[in-house]
Amino acid sequence: MGRGSLGWTVVRLLIFVCTTWITTAGIGLSARASVTSRRVTAHMAKTVSLVETGHLTFDPSLERGAAIGERGSAVGTYNAPVEVLLTIHAHYVTADVTIYAHGGSIAGAADANYTVTGSVGSFYGTLTIKRGTGTFRHISGKLQFKGAINHQNFKMWVVTEGKATY
Repeated sequence: MGRGSLGWTVVRLLIFVCTTWITTAGIGLSARASVTSRRVTAHMAKTVSLVETGHLTFDPSLERGAAIGERGSAVGTYNAPVEVLLTIHAHYVTADVTIYAHGGSIAGAADANYTVTGSVGSFYGTLTIKRGTGTFRHISGKLQFKGAINHQNFKMWVVTEGKATY
């Protein structure tokens, strides 16, 4: 083996190193390009002041166990149909509330103190938004929940008020 063969060995080694470096650099650039093209876009949260006043009437098709089913319409921020399942206990009420606004629905659960005067039961407490659909799929918030129900005809009014984020 002469000096010539050592030169070719060095040249072949340099070619191997350079092609390996170029290939690795190319893979790295294409990987970086693919990561850049899949950027996740952030959703800007929107906060809205909700004020809804609902006037509801008894709907036996909504009843679930001891819950009284009520259906009607709400006027305020969204002006939309609303359903309430109200369970009356001795000194408090619980309720599942769903409003069917344009673009999706908003559902929550309420807990409120309850007092009776004559034939009218009044309640005052908190409604926690549990879930939403469509435009409101990421909604959250705690709202004031107050209203009354007439024990003779089961007509009910309810007001929800507060801020929600979606």
